[in-house]
Amino acid sequence: MSHLQEIEEALFEAVSVIETAEARQAFVDLVRAGDSSQSTRLAAMLEAKADADFFFRKAESSRTVIAAEAGEELIDSLDRETLLEQLADPAGEEPGEKIGRYRLLQRIGEGGCGVVYLAEQLEPVRRQVALKVIRMGMDTEKVIARFELERQSLALMDHPNIARVLDAGATETGRPYFVMEWVRGLRITEYCDNNRLDVRQRIDLFIEVCQAIQHAHQKGVLHRDIKPSNVLVSQEGGKPVPKVIDFGVGKAIENPSRAGTALTLHDQFVGTPAYMSPEQADQKHQDIDTRSDVYGLGILLYELLAGRTPFDSKELTAVGITEMRRILTEREPAAPSVSFGGLSGDQLEEVASLRASEPAKLIATVRGDLDSVVMKAIEKDRHLRYETVNGFIMDLQRYIADQPVIARPAKRMYLFRKFVRRNRLVVGAAAGVLLSLVVGMGTAFTYYVKERHGREEQFRLRKLAEAAHGNELQRLAEAREWESFAHVSVLLSEGKTGEADEQLRQTPLSLIKLTPRSAGVLRSLGNWNALRGRWQQGVECFHMLLKSEDLNRSEDLTTSLDLVAIGCVFLEGGQREDYINFRTWAVERYGNSDSVIDVSRLLHSILLLDTTDAATLKKLERLKPVLEGSQFDMSKIKGGWEWESAIWRAFGIALLEYRQGNYQKSRYWAEVGMGFKSGRDYISGALDMVRAMAAYKLGDVKTAKEDLRKGRARIEKAFAPDLPAAYEPLGQNQGFWWDWIILRILFREAEQLIEPGDRS
Repeated sequence: MSHLQEIEEALFEAVSVIETAEARQAFVDLVRAGDSSQSTRLAAMLEAKADADFFFRKAESSRTVIAAEAGEELIDSLDRETLLEQLADPAGEEPGEKIGRYRLLQRIGEGGCGVVYLAEQLEPVRRQVALKVIRMGMDTEKVIARFELERQSLALMDHPNIARVLDAGATETGRPYFVMEWVRGLRITEYCDNNRLDVRQRIDLFIEVCQAIQHAHQKGVLHRDIKPSNVLVSQEGGKPVPKVIDFGVGKAIENPSRAGTALTLHDQFVGTPAYMSPEQADQKHQDIDTRSDVYGLGILLYELLAGRTPFDSKELTAVGITEMRRILTEREPAAPSVSFGGLSGDQLEEVASLRASEPAKLIATVRGDLDSVVMKAIEKDRHLRYETVNGFIMDLQRYIADQPVIARPAKRMYLFRKFVRRNRLVVGAAAGVLLSLVVGMGTAFTYYVKERHGREEQFRLRKLAEAAHGNELQRLAEAREWESFAHVSVLLSEGKTGEADEQLRQTPLSLIKLTPRSAGVLRSLGNWNALRGRWQQGVECFHMLLKSEDLNRSEDLTTSLDLVAIGCVFLEGGQREDYINFRTWAVERYGNSDSVIDVSRLLHSILLLDTTDAATLKKLERLKPVLEGSQFDMSKIKGGWEWESAIWRAFGIALLEYRQGNYQKSRYWAEVGMGFKSGRDYISGALDMVRAMAAYKLGDVKTAKEDLRKGRARIEKAFAPDLPAAYEPLGQNQGFWWDWIILRILFREAEQLIEPGDRS
């Protein structure tokens, strides 16, 4: 190599590491000042490098992502006849040929290794079936193993929503095949759109699909490729029946007999990107479990509701494997209702029309519970998803029954886990260093102790083993108690009150370990008992819930809505002292809040007793501006929930003013709430009671007695003695149970004040 070439290479290496274009140009200009010919060659070399870099970046982003996705794109872009002509295999079977006792009628589908035919069974009965056979030339050991796994998976299952296996065998050339029932149907998304099914009908149909997948899980089989083309809907007896097909990428759940069959090659995806769970996309995850199918079902429900998947298929296929993995494992999807914001007016109108709805109504329907349920199902961290498909089904059934769903918003711990996922290298390195230090120090200390205190160490280890054994026994007992506790919840949900009470006598609530997991069940049990007037049982449940909150302070297990329920249960259960203690706890917890909703609920829950102490009332003084500064202009409030929220806020201010002895202001705010003219008896009655007491204190006995009479009429109607014991005003779209209890508590106080001698 000449000296001139060495100089040029040194200059090129030096300029290549300069990041900005301005700095590189300045370097070239400096060279030009010394040797113009050399600067020209250097500029040409930089231009060639830029072209090469562009070429390799473009090549990397254009790699094929997955064969299955490419097939989907091909199907979408070509008509059926053209596609079949392009995929025709001259060496394979043709329509008219026979395989065993089946005559092939036409080719209806094919994948990477198998071909599906519509065939006619000739004996012992004549019927049309679907026959799947390995493609000619693809009958390798691994392909046959995957094919056999699909057949065995389908044969294990017997469910009305899963395509049944009818027969199996081998062709004359030795290629295996199996025969399934032929499903004459459309993709579930296509069926729903063609028939303009509304949201409720789509959920009902989706639940049947979930039940089929749950059945597969119970048989030990994962599907791993849940998408619209693998769920076909047909009409049977005038009723739509979804059928789950294609377990071709299915997997046994921890089945040792299949543990030695590795059917997926390195760096190869199993599934379809738009419906693929993060752990399927991430090569490091080998332990795919049922929660991966929960994710796929969540994406399917997302598409049924929103008309699109969270991540666009075309985008995923265009960005390359590395970027696609990053999107699936790191990018947070928008909630279904939020995704509507990315549509134009015409597109949103079309999506709503296909769901027999209007844009505003559709968004309102999806926002809230359905958003929470879907987003819980498609959490990146599978530990935050529903544990089972059955849990997914139960939450959807709670939504249908107008019951609270268990899907919860993300907590601080979840955000920490996301931080760890974004900074794996840094956190992993830090954890490795810390672990190394701990292990090193522990080893050194162990040897030191062994050297000087051999007998003492032996005694300590024996005690440690005994303690571990005792702890294991304790955990086993706790697990049995929790199982019994969960059984009580199931019995109550089925209305088997007697059996539930007997179960609780055998395993009292006081024996249950208080954890964040038990808090939700305690809340449900408390509300369930309150709805049926079982106040003592409700008091016990909410006592336990408050204890659970104290033991798990970082989890925020209670919300401001729980305050109203707890306060009402304590007073109706006759626990006056407990109510006073609860009032102190609630003021400490929410007394400094600036949230209008939290402040409003706090006042509803702690001012129900007429003996509120002066210190508490003084602390509550700072909360008045929070509510008084909120919106009460009826012309600026849309109605619905916002309308009712304004009424409750006015009620809270009126009740606080009354407890503070400001009767004129109390009456004013009560009449502000009445001005909204709510059609709901519980809030109208509560306002009547506050105004009645304030009017009486002001000397307006006539108004006081008239309001008291109206409140009495509402209560007698809602709590009529001829109604069943489990009467729930909620069933008449008349609010939560505690709304009525607030009215009844205030009515008793007003009656005692205004007509103390008229009624018992």
